[in-house]
Amino acid sequence: MKNISIFIILVSLSLSICAKEIKIPQERIKQIKTIKRDFKNSSQELKNKIVAQINKMDELLMSEASEEEIKKEFKFLKELRNKHQSLRLESLLKMRRILPLKERVFLKFMKGPGGRGENIRGSLHDQE
Repeated sequence: MKNISIFIILVSLSLSICAKEIKIPQERIKQIKTIKRDFKNSSQELKNKIVAQINKMDELLMSEASEEEIKKEFKFLKELRNKHQSLRLESLLKMRRILPLKERVFLKFMKGPGGRGENIRGSLHDQE
């Protein structure tokens, strides 16, 4: 939990610095913060479900569950992750709508470390 708090503080600080460097007006910064807050609120329950599903997958992999059951639960995990990614995309698109072209570089910072977005616990990559 401490890591998440530190990350949020660092992102907020980075956003403020970035916004000043590209001279984004305060009104747009407020709009972006509102969009980010809305995304955080709407995605939290989904994140919790993803973490619970990852835990369930861990348990299934160590149990005597059938491969069919494991694949079914993995498919559900992928669906949850896809929903989360869709919410994130919608949030970025909302921000994009309010930013003029030359300020859109700011969106790169909204995606998280390395420009890849925040990482939800677990490293099961959904490759087929």
